Amino acid sequence: MGVTTTGVPDARGWQLPAVEAASAALAAGGRGQVIAACGTGRTITAAQVVLRTCPADGIAVMACPTVALVGQVLRAWDGIAEHVLTVCGDGGVTDSDTGADADALADLPAAVTTNPDVITAWLTDPTPGRRLIVTTHRSAGHTGQALHHAGQTADILVVDEAHHTAGRDDKHAALLHDDATLPAHRRLYLTATPRLGDTAALSMDDPAVFGPVLHRYPFAQAIADRWLDDYRIAIVAVTRAELLPLLRTLTKGPPGELLL
Repeated sequence: MGVTTTGVPDARGWQLPAVEAASAALAAGGRGQVIAACGTGRTITAAQVVLRTCPADGIAVMACPTVALVGQVLRAWDGIAEHVLTVCGDGGVTDSDTGADADALADLPAAVTTNPDVITAWLTDPTPGRRLIVTTHRSAGHTGQALHHAGQTADILVVDEAHHTAGRDDKHAALLHDDATLPAHRRLYLTATPRLGDTAALSMDDPAVFGPVLHRYPFAQAIADRWLDDYRIAIVAVTRAELLPLLRTLTKGPPGELLL
């Protein structure tokens, strides 16, 4: 489905089998994950999956945790769709653990709204061509509301940094998993750091929510393939016995303060 002649870069290296695996697994619908190291081109991989699974007159939705990432996707996916709309607002655009980036709104290279009526009118415009909505996790509900009003279902929903949608099932980002909130034939979850564990209400090892892992590209392999530079983490440890003599040599300043 869909065209492949766009401004989106071609898949290469590890991206090629990832695109093939995800496109094949999601061809008839469903959910799945691509877990790949940061900086190795997950956004390009997802774009190529969209081109293969979203019809030329279909609807694709990409959800990101921050406005800054929305801007990056809009630029990386330039040419993927004839009609592009940004759905995010300047207040409460993300859950508290991701940090807001409202200042980036002014730099977004597409029309911006959070008005479901405006989104509905945009979705029902009869002008032919693929439609792309790029939204924040926090504002994705507006897109879902508009899809319901328009009587439409997204052909694919891509959830970037999907680990933000795991954990508590009462946080706003968790609504991205539910067709009652945002209807989508396919869901593709992207992350470098899957959030797992029995203590999480929503865990990324639950295939009923996130689908199976369709392709995995770990940091070690990315370093071996020279997608990433190798690195080491150095930790300097100071014992209490070493620290106390140093503290005793500090010059006292005003009450409650020590001067180095």
